[in-house]
Amino acid sequence: MNVDCGEDKSDSDVEYHGLTALGPYIRRQTEWLAREIQKPAFQQARFRVCLLHIPPASTPNTKFVRPRWLWENVVPLLNRGKVDLLICGHTHSDAVQQAGVDGLDCPLIIGRTQTVIRCDAALDNLQIARTTLAGTVLPACPQMNARNSVPGKNPLEKQN
Repeated sequence: MNVDCGEDKSDSDVEYHGLTALGPYIRRQTEWLAREIQKPAFQQARFRVCLLHIPPASTPNTKFVRPRWLWENVVPLLNRGKVDLLICGHTHSDAVQQAGVDGLDCPLIIGRTQTVIRCDAALDNLQIARTTLAGTVLPACPQMNARNSVPGKNPLEKQN
């Protein structure tokens, strides 16, 4: 799922020249996420991966208010929905954060402008690879196992 989180600064920031009204839109996106995590399709998904352009951050910043807002409003929903992986960008630097850091219960991968993040889903696992656009392989991310998977068994086959 992809949650649009607008821009990193408040709508009133001088850089936007009064042209943005992203606050209400982002609140609606958050309300949508709260509904989605309650749906059976989401709850029964083998992998729950969320995309946010801006990574959430607990550190307050007077200019860049959106990361903190996301941390306060979106992270609790991601945790409640038991999201398996959060992929973000925006910071122009690569990072991999393990689950349990800064109040986020899932791993966080941040890619920069020149990073390709590839997720290959099989029935029982999700493999994540990161490379630069030039093809340089970045440090590997841990493989994720599917929910309720039984190794060697195809859960999509009819059981007798």
